[in-house]
Amino acid sequence: MFDHEYEAILADTDEARRIHHQIRYQVFCEETGFEDGRAFPSNEEFDQWDRHAVPFIVRTRQTQEWVATLRLILPRASLPSQQLCMLDRGAIAKIKPHEVGEISRLCVLPTFRCRRRAPGRRRNGVVKHQHESEITLGLLRAAAAYSRRMNIRYWYMLTTGGLARLMNRMHLPLHPIGSGIEHRGTRYPFLAHIEKSQARAENISPEFARLFSHPNPYIHYSALHDEGSEPEPAWDELEGLQLGCIA
Repeated sequence: MFDHEYEAILADTDEARRIHHQIRYQVFCEETGFEDGRAFPSNEEFDQWDRHAVPFIVRTRQTQEWVATLRLILPRASLPSQQLCMLDRGAIAKIKPHEVGEISRLCVLPTFRCRRRAPGRRRNGVVKHQHESEITLGLLRAAAAYSRRMNIRYWYMLTTGGLARLMNRMHLPLHPIGSGIEHRGTRYPFLAHIEKSQARAENISPEFARLFSHPNPYIHYSALHDEGSEPEPAWDELEGLQLGCIA
Protein backbone atom coordinates (compact mmCIF):
# COMPACT_ATOMS: atom_id res chain seq x y z
CA MET A 1 0.00 0.00 0.00
CA PHE A 2 0.89 3.68 0.35
CA ASP A 3 3.88 3.36 2.65
CA HIS A 4 5.85 1.08 0.32
CA GLU A 5 6.05 3.69 -2.42
CA TYR A 6 5.10 7.09 -1.00
CA GLU A 7 5.43 9.34 2.00
CA ALA A 8 3.19 12.16 3.20
CA ILE A 9 4.87 15.35 4.32
CA LEU A 10 3.56 18.37 6.21
CA ALA A 11 4.68 21.43 4.25
CA ASP A 12 6.05 23.47 7.14
CA THR A 13 8.64 25.61 5.28
CA ASP A 14 8.44 28.20 2.52
CA GLU A 15 10.08 25.78 0.08
CA ALA A 16 7.60 23.01 0.90
CA ARG A 17 4.64 25.35 0.52
CA ARG A 18 5.92 26.42 -2.89
CA ILE A 19 5.90 22.75 -3.93
CA HIS A 20 2.35 22.41 -2.64
CA HIS A 21 1.15 25.43 -4.62
CA GLN A 22 3.04 24.38 -7.78
CA ILE A 23 1.28 21.01 -7.82
CA ARG A 24 -2.04 22.77 -7.40
CA TYR A 25 -1.18 25.07 -10.29
CA GLN A 26 -0.45 22.09 -12.55
CA VAL A 27 -3.79 20.46 -11.74
CA PHE A 28 -6.22 23.35 -11.21
CA CYS A 29 -4.79 25.79 -13.76
CA GLU A 30 -2.98 23.83 -16.48
CA GLU A 31 -4.94 20.56 -16.49
CA THR A 32 -8.52 21.35 -15.52
CA GLY A 33 -8.69 25.11 -16.06
CA PHE A 34 -10.66 25.50 -12.83
CA GLU A 35 -8.49 28.49 -12.01
CA ASP A 36 -7.09 31.13 -14.35
CA GLY A 37 -3.36 30.52 -14.61
CA ARG A 38 -2.78 34.15 -15.63
CA ALA A 39 -3.65 35.14 -12.07
CA PHE A 40 -0.63 33.18 -10.80
CA PRO A 41 2.49 34.35 -12.68
CA SER A 42 4.68 32.44 -10.22
CA ASN A 43 2.95 29.18 -11.30
CA GLU A 44 1.74 28.66 -7.73
CA GLU A 45 -2.03 28.46 -7.23
CA PHE A 46 -3.34 29.86 -3.93
CA ASP A 47 -6.39 31.53 -2.42
CA GLN A 48 -7.55 33.36 0.69
CA TRP A 49 -7.98 30.15 2.67
CA ASP A 50 -4.32 29.17 2.58
CA ARG A 51 -3.37 31.46 5.44
CA HIS A 52 -5.70 29.41 7.66
CA ALA A 53 -4.70 25.97 6.35
CA VAL A 54 -2.15 23.25 6.95
CA PRO A 55 -0.77 21.94 3.62
CA PHE A 56 0.39 18.39 2.92
CA ILE A 57 2.36 17.01 -0.03
CA VAL A 58 3.23 13.50 -1.16
CA ARG A 59 6.37 12.26 -2.88
CA THR A 60 7.57 8.92 -4.19
CA ARG A 61 10.19 7.14 -2.12
CA GLN A 62 12.16 5.83 -5.08
CA THR A 63 12.41 8.90 -7.33
CA GLN A 64 11.54 11.69 -4.83
CA GLU A 65 8.94 13.09 -7.27
CA TRP A 66 6.22 15.29 -5.82
CA VAL A 67 2.85 13.90 -6.86
CA ALA A 68 -0.09 15.13 -4.74
CA THR A 69 -1.47 17.71 -2.33
CA LEU A 70 -4.17 18.24 0.25
CA ARG A 71 -4.86 21.05 2.67
CA LEU A 72 -6.73 21.05 5.95
CA ILE A 73 -8.44 24.37 6.57
CA LEU A 74 -8.47 24.85 10.31
CA PRO A 75 -11.58 25.61 12.38
CA ARG A 76 -12.95 29.09 11.89
CA ALA A 77 -16.24 30.90 12.35
CA SER A 78 -17.08 30.15 8.72
CA LEU A 79 -15.49 27.57 6.41
CA PRO A 80 -15.76 27.45 2.58
CA SER A 81 -18.65 24.97 2.57
CA GLN A 82 -20.56 27.18 4.99
CA GLN A 83 -20.00 30.24 2.81
CA LEU A 84 -20.81 28.60 -0.51
CA CYS A 85 -23.63 26.22 0.43
CA MET A 86 -26.89 26.16 2.31
CA LEU A 87 -26.09 23.41 4.80
CA ASP A 88 -28.68 21.22 6.50
CA ARG A 89 -28.79 22.71 9.98
CA GLY A 90 -30.11 19.50 11.47
CA ALA A 91 -27.18 17.49 10.13
CA ILE A 92 -24.60 19.79 11.72
CA ALA A 93 -26.52 20.99 14.78
CA LYS A 94 -24.36 19.12 17.29
CA ILE A 95 -21.02 20.09 15.75
CA LYS A 96 -19.08 22.74 17.63
CA PRO A 97 -17.16 25.23 15.45
CA HIS A 98 -13.79 24.37 17.00
CA GLU A 99 -14.29 20.67 16.20
CA VAL A 100 -14.62 20.95 12.43
CA GLY A 101 -12.10 21.72 9.68
CA GLU A 102 -12.39 21.43 5.93
CA ILE A 103 -10.49 19.23 3.47
CA SER A 104 -9.81 20.82 0.10
CA ARG A 105 -7.31 21.10 -2.76
CA LEU A 106 -6.94 17.33 -2.77
CA CYS A 107 -5.28 16.54 -6.08
CA VAL A 108 -2.95 13.99 -7.68
CA LEU A 109 -0.87 14.72 -10.76
CA PRO A 110 -2.33 12.93 -13.80
CA THR A 111 0.75 10.78 -14.42
CA PHE A 112 0.31 9.19 -10.99
CA ARG A 113 -3.41 8.51 -11.03
CA CYS A 114 -3.07 5.16 -12.73
CA ARG A 115 0.49 3.95 -12.87
CA ARG A 116 2.22 0.63 -13.08
CA ARG A 117 3.77 -0.57 -9.86
CA ALA A 118 7.50 -0.98 -9.55
CA PRO A 119 8.95 -4.11 -11.23
CA GLY A 120 8.67 -7.23 -9.16
CA ARG A 121 5.43 -6.32 -7.41
CA ARG A 122 3.21 -8.82 -9.18
CA ARG A 123 0.36 -11.05 -8.17
CA ASN A 124 -0.51 -14.14 -10.18
CA GLY A 125 1.86 -12.93 -12.89
CA VAL A 126 -0.07 -9.71 -13.46
CA VAL A 127 1.36 -6.25 -12.83
CA LYS A 128 -1.07 -4.37 -10.60
CA HIS A 129 -1.89 -0.75 -11.27
CA GLN A 130 -1.47 2.09 -8.83
CA HIS A 131 -4.62 4.06 -8.40
CA GLU A 132 -5.41 7.52 -7.15
CA SER A 133 -7.20 6.02 -4.16
CA GLU A 134 -3.94 4.78 -2.64
CA ILE A 135 -2.39 8.25 -2.61
CA THR A 136 -5.67 9.77 -1.46
CA LEU A 137 -5.72 7.40 1.51
CA GLY A 138 -2.19 8.37 2.49
CA LEU A 139 -3.09 12.06 2.43
CA LEU A 140 -6.30 11.57 4.39
CA ARG A 141 -4.46 9.51 6.98
CA ALA A 142 -1.96 12.34 7.44
CA ALA A 143 -4.73 14.92 7.77
CA ALA A 144 -6.59 12.68 10.23
CA ALA A 145 -3.49 12.32 12.42
CA TYR A 146 -2.98 16.08 12.44
CA SER A 147 -6.67 16.65 13.16
CA ARG A 148 -6.58 14.35 16.19
CA ARG A 149 -3.66 16.31 17.61
CA MET A 150 -5.71 19.49 17.26
CA ASN A 151 -8.95 17.95 18.60
CA ILE A 152 -10.68 18.32 15.24
CA ARG A 153 -13.36 15.61 15.08
CA TYR A 154 -15.11 16.41 11.79
CA TRP A 155 -14.32 17.51 8.26
CA TYR A 156 -16.42 19.32 5.72
CA MET A 157 -15.70 18.49 2.09
CA LEU A 158 -17.18 20.28 -0.92
CA THR A 159 -16.65 17.82 -3.71
CA THR A 160 -18.08 15.81 -6.57
CA GLY A 161 -20.30 12.79 -6.23
CA GLY A 162 -17.50 10.78 -7.83
CA LEU A 163 -15.05 11.46 -5.02
CA ALA A 164 -17.74 10.71 -2.45
CA ARG A 165 -18.31 7.32 -4.09
CA LEU A 166 -14.55 6.71 -4.10
CA MET A 167 -14.43 7.48 -0.38
CA ASN A 168 -17.28 5.06 0.25
CA ARG A 169 -15.42 2.35 -1.67
CA MET A 170 -12.48 3.01 0.63
CA HIS A 171 -14.86 2.51 3.60
CA LEU A 172 -14.51 6.18 4.58
CA PRO A 173 -18.10 7.39 4.18
CA LEU A 174 -19.06 10.97 3.50
CA HIS A 175 -22.50 12.09 4.64
CA PRO A 176 -24.40 14.63 2.49
CA ILE A 177 -25.30 17.78 4.39
CA GLY A 178 -26.77 19.99 1.69
CA SER A 179 -27.81 20.38 -1.93
CA GLY A 180 -25.40 20.53 -4.83
CA ILE A 181 -24.12 23.84 -6.15
CA GLU A 182 -22.39 24.94 -9.35
CA HIS A 183 -18.75 25.42 -8.37
CA ARG A 184 -16.38 24.31 -11.13
CA GLY A 185 -18.97 21.69 -11.96
CA THR A 186 -21.60 20.31 -9.62
CA ARG A 187 -20.28 20.00 -6.08
CA TYR A 188 -21.94 18.71 -2.92
CA PRO A 189 -21.21 19.47 0.73
CA PHE A 190 -20.34 16.42 2.81
CA LEU A 191 -19.43 15.70 6.40
CA ALA A 192 -16.95 13.10 7.65
CA HIS A 193 -16.66 11.96 11.25
CA ILE A 194 -12.94 11.25 11.48
CA GLU A 195 -12.88 8.69 14.31
CA LYS A 196 -15.94 6.77 13.15
CA SER A 197 -14.75 6.65 9.55
CA GLN A 198 -11.32 5.37 10.51
CA ALA A 199 -12.74 2.77 12.89
CA ARG A 200 -15.12 1.53 10.19
CA ALA A 201 -12.31 1.20 7.65
CA GLU A 202 -10.09 -0.64 10.12
CA ASN A 203 -12.88 -3.09 11.04
CA ILE A 204 -13.66 -3.91 7.43
CA SER A 205 -10.16 -4.19 5.96
CA PRO A 206 -6.97 -5.62 7.54
CA GLU A 207 -4.97 -3.60 5.01
CA PHE A 208 -6.62 -0.39 6.15
CA ALA A 209 -6.02 -1.37 9.76
CA ARG A 210 -2.30 -1.67 9.02
CA LEU A 211 -2.34 1.61 7.11
CA PHE A 212 -3.97 3.59 9.90
CA SER A 213 -1.86 2.00 12.64
CA HIS A 214 1.35 3.36 11.11
CA PRO A 215 3.23 5.27 13.86
CA ASN A 216 4.38 8.08 11.56
CA PRO A 217 1.58 8.99 9.13
CA TYR A 218 3.45 12.13 8.06
CA ILE A 219 6.77 13.85 8.57
CA HIS A 220 7.70 17.52 8.57
CA TYR A 221 9.46 18.85 5.49
CA SER A 222 11.84 20.78 7.73
CA ALA A 223 13.01 17.51 9.27
CA LEU A 224 14.09 16.25 5.83
CA HIS A 225 16.57 19.08 5.57
CA ASP A 226 17.75 19.22 9.17
CA GLU A 227 16.05 22.54 9.71
CA GLY A 228 14.29 21.40 12.85
CA SER A 229 10.56 20.81 12.74
CA GLU A 230 8.51 23.93 13.24
CA PRO A 231 5.97 23.65 16.07
CA GLU A 232 2.40 23.07 14.97
CA PRO A 233 0.52 26.36 15.55
CA ALA A 234 -2.20 27.03 18.05
CA TRP A 235 -5.45 28.55 16.77
CA ASP A 236 -4.70 32.04 18.07
CA GLU A 237 -1.36 32.10 16.21
CA LEU A 238 -2.87 31.42 12.80
CA GLU A 239 -3.84 34.96 11.95
CA GLY A 240 -0.16 35.87 11.90
CA LEU A 241 0.91 33.00 9.66
CA GLN A 242 1.05 33.16 5.89
CA LEU A 243 0.74 29.46 5.18
CA GLY A 244 1.15 29.33 1.44
CA CYS A 245 -0.28 32.81 0.97
CA ILE A 246 1.63 34.65 -1.75
CA ALA A 247 1.24 38.38 -1.99
